[in-house]
Amino acid sequence: MSHLVVLTFRESVGVFLDASPYILLGLFAAGLLHAFCPPERILRGLGPRRLRSVVKAAVFTAVVAGVFQNIFDGKAEGAPQGETPESSHCDCEDCNQEARGNGRGLVGRLRVAVKYGFGELLSDLAVWLTLGLVLAGVVGALVPTGFF
Repeated sequence: MSHLVVLTFRESVGVFLDASPYILLGLFAAGLLHAFCPPERILRGLGPRRLRSVVKAAVFTAVVAGVFQNIFDGKAEGAPQGETPESSHCDCEDCNQEARGNGRGLVGRLRVAVKYGFGELLSDLAVWLTLGLVLAGVVGALVPTGFF
C-alpha cells in the first residue's frame, strides 16, 4: 500500500512538472484577457449558457493551448506568427475598467494581469488543479507502463 502511495506521489509530481509551463502560460493568458477585455465582450462572443457556448470555449482553449505548446516547444520556428491572446487588445472604450482606471497604461494592465492570473484565478483553481494532478498520478501508478 505504501508503495502505491509513493508511486502515486512520484507520478503526480511528474505530471505537474510536465504541465507546469502550460499551466503558467494559461494563467498568464487568462490574466491578459482579464486585464485587456471586459467580461461582457467575452460573454458576448461565447453566447448564452448552452452546450454551444461550452463547445466554443473548449475549441478556443484547445487552439490557444496548441499555439502555446508550439511556441513553448519551438516547433513553430520560422512560421508566421498569428494573433495570440498576448498580442490581442481591445479598443480603449471596451477595455477593462479596473485596468484602465489605474492610470498606468500597459504596465498597470500587466500588473492587473499577473495579479489576477496568479492570485485570484489560481486560488479559485487550486483545489481542482490539485485534484486533477493527484488523479493523474493515481492513473499513472495503476496503469502498467506498456499498457498503451
